[in-house]
Amino acid sequence: MWFAIWAVDQADKLDLRLAHRQEHRLRLQQLMDQGRVFCAGPLSDEDVLSGSLMVLDFPDFASAENWANQDPYYIHGLYQRLEIKPWQPVFTSNIGI
Repeated sequence: MWFAIWAVDQADKLDLRLAHRQEHRLRLQQLMDQGRVFCAGPLSDEDVLSGSLMVLDFPDFASAENWANQDPYYIHGLYQRLEIKPWQPVFTSNIGI
């Protein structure tokens, strides 16, 4: 089941994002290797990174929540807000980014 994970960064915490980026991306790469990533990437307000959006495959909400709560960005206090919602693809496109 697909889940959209939307996280909002605390203001002025780019240092936390940069310090834990490699570990965060490694966890996403593990899911990618299993075919469980629809999309993932940072959000920005103009030129400032301000959060993350990930659409990931988990068997249930508890698994998605557990994964998100173990993310280095969450553990180290980068995220001020984290929302997880079931997501159903209706229209998709391979845009070749």
